[in-house]
Amino acid sequence: MTRAAMLAGIHGLAVAILALTSQSSIAASVTLELDAPPAYAGQVGFTVAFGSDQFPTGDIVLGIEFSTYAAITVTHLGFYAPGGTLRDPHEVGLFDRTTQTLLTSTFIQPSDPLQGGFRYAAITPLTLEEGKAYVVAGHTTLGSDGFNLHSATIAGPDLQFIKERYSSSPFGFPTDSGAAPPRYGANFKYQAETITLIPDTAGKSVFVGGEVRRNNVLIGRYDWTARQLPGRGADTLGAEVVSITISLAGGSVPKTITLQGTYSPGNASGKGGVSSIANGIPSALRNGTWSWTGSRDNGTVTLDF
Repeated sequence: MTRAAMLAGIHGLAVAILALTSQSSIAASVTLELDAPPAYAGQVGFTVAFGSDQFPTGDIVLGIEFSTYAAITVTHLGFYAPGGTLRDPHEVGLFDRTTQTLLTSTFIQPSDPLQGGFRYAAITPLTLEEGKAYVVAGHTTLGSDGFNLHSATIAGPDLQFIKERYSSSPFGFPTDSGAAPPRYGANFKYQAETITLIPDTAGKSVFVGGEVRRNNVLIGRYDWTARQLPGRGADTLGAEVVSITISLAGGSVPKTITLQGTYSPGNASGKGGVSSIANGIPSALRNGTWSWTGSRDNGTVTLDF
């Protein structure tokens, strides 16, 4: 999906809403398809179109700054292996971008498994929050293994590449950026869950990772939060109180529509009203209603206003 195609899809949705709301005497509706990819493991964080190798003239920390579209669990950290081999172990870590706090780290060994130009070591699984910024970074030094120079970087499906980072220093948070061409040395692998359950006394459950399409064009993502009513399980006909946030992509800040109401897992249907909209969404939608048909991870929602 190209950025142009995604923007066209978002523009098409906005035009449809505006056109329909202009007909005040006619009931208007917009139907969106919502779908969650299946859970998966072993997804590589970043794929680099490899260019030339360069070897360090001193201590250097090489990093990639990114944000998350959905909650993910990092299972491996990796370091670039020139020609597929490493001569030394290399420390690689994950940092919180805002606080620069080191969240986890390990040493990649020359004997660790090779995949896609990087050698990876397993770590204690670490969950990264949706919508936050992080940095993965690795360290090398004079006389040790090199790194790769290339400007093309493809992020995994749950990630947004922001920029490369580096520091001429021992291992730590890489504070500099803007090298031309960018330098790459660190990577990671992760898994994504279709449904994440967060137990509490009220039976709260959270659904993450859904994609939103209109006429088969990807236009954003959605999050689903459900609270089971007392005495009613998720697999019964009893309703759940739900909140659905639809985030339309295409800008620096996603435009959101929040829906609230009830959903019946047994009947695979739900309904409710629009509780809030972001600036840039036609105000007529604020008083709209919605209906859901299908499962939480594969259904359609119709907005009526």
